[in-house]
Amino acid sequence: MTVLALIAAILEFASSLLGFLTAIAERLPIRKDKEP
Repeated sequence: MTVLALIAAILEFASSLLGFLTAIAERLPIRKDKEP
């Protein structure tokens, strides 16, 4: 496995993980607009 292939795999994994976390964050009921 070349270094470029390894870097590409890491970037793809990071982007998919980031999208997964943002999707979860959007479903959470924790929002800043719900201030008392």
